[in-house]
Amino acid sequence: MSKENHTVSVRFGAKKAIEMWRLVAAVWLVPLVLGAPLVLAVRRSLGSMLGPVPMTGAAPGDVGLILMWGLSRIGPWLGVGVVSFLAVLWAWGVMWHAGTTGWIAWSSGRPVRLGEVVGLGVLAWWRYARLALTAIAGTVALVAVVCSPFQLMARAARTHLAETRMVNLQLAALALGGLVVWIVWAATLRGAWVLADPQRRSSALAWLQGLAGTLRDPLRSLGCVLAWGVPVKLLVLAPLMLGFDLRVLAGTFLGLVTGLVLGLLRAYCIVALFLSFAPTSGLLTQPESDEELVVAEEPEVDEKPEVIERPEPERPEPVVPEPDDSDPFIIPSNPLPGTGSDLT
Repeated sequence: MSKENHTVSVRFGAKKAIEMWRLVAAVWLVPLVLGAPLVLAVRRSLGSMLGPVPMTGAAPGDVGLILMWGLSRIGPWLGVGVVSFLAVLWAWGVMWHAGTTGWIAWSSGRPVRLGEVVGLGVLAWWRYARLALTAIAGTVALVAVVCSPFQLMARAARTHLAETRMVNLQLAALALGGLVVWIVWAATLRGAWVLADPQRRSSALAWLQGLAGTLRDPLRSLGCVLAWGVPVKLLVLAPLMLGFDLRVLAGTFLGLVTGLVLGLLRAYCIVALFLSFAPTSGLLTQPESDEELVVAEEPEVDEKPEVIERPEPERPEPVVPEPDDSDPFIIPSNPLPGTGSDLT
């Protein structure tokens, strides 16, 4: 077996996300289920207010005033509902990220079971929640450090009525802030896979190690985030753009199906983005060839049993006593000296 390269791989993420299609479906369905009651409540409340508008012939400007008045009436419980939705959605995101790292690290090629992924996510939820909070704090700190000088210079330019300089400095601060957000995003993804090692306990150190890895390999890390992150942002904005530009899809079955398909593609891109950083964990192995894979799955067994040869014990040779010439009853076999024959 050979270790995989510890680099970000967009191809690995795309392939692995297809294998984990159950997780993609869960990432797609859970926000819909969580947000459905809130959306239905808002539509029911505002629909009852806007229902008489076509019959009364209200002006277009009055519709906006009616919407603002309706939102002010449902504002308190709508705010509680939105905050609760975001909190539960954040907790779910932390859980499936934690479960995915555990599954990839310890599955050993077994079929994906969504229940086991969720169970592993529940066990490691607190560690990954601390990682997410560390990432939020790191984002705020880095954006403040990078953008504060430009904001101070823009404020000084405004006092001197240098509007062009002020706008340029604000745009530079905005661009640098966006770059910092992308870097922190990549660092958090790397840190999540560093935290997949059970010996890792510190979420802050894992995030810092992910940030160091991102700065060592910025092209691959930020390139992967751009490759998957840009489609995610576009797919988030696509339903709004289609709703404004293609009004024929609004409120129709075709529009509903289009929105669901775009949401499914968005979930696939999110899962593929996270899985693209899996090789950086160093916990993945791959066979060098197909033959090695077969040998790894079915170990070869020798048909002939090994035979252990034992040495035979040495037998002692019989001892023959030598004849004693002094015995008168034994005739010597040697001839007499001086004769050529034996004594008869």
